[in-house]
Amino acid sequence: MFTPGRIAFIIFFVVTFVSILIYSYIKDKGLHSRYYKGTLFVLLGFFIFIISLIFLRFFWRDESLLNLIRNMMGNS
Repeated sequence: MFTPGRIAFIIFFVVTFVSILIYSYIKDKGLHSRYYKGTLFVLLGFFIFIISLIFLRFFWRDESLLNLIRNMMGNS
């Protein structure tokens, strides 16, 4: 399915793309600290919101979250 040419292209693409991302981030690091203050709190709030939605989903189901975790681990 993956020929050697495709594998070489994937490796080249990933290395080049990550290198450009790192270069761009380093170049704009000064602007980030000036214009994007407080974004860490927005990210933290987003994660708390997503985690609370996941827990509420299992809270309002017949099956509890603990039973689901036990079933995923293979213990009945």
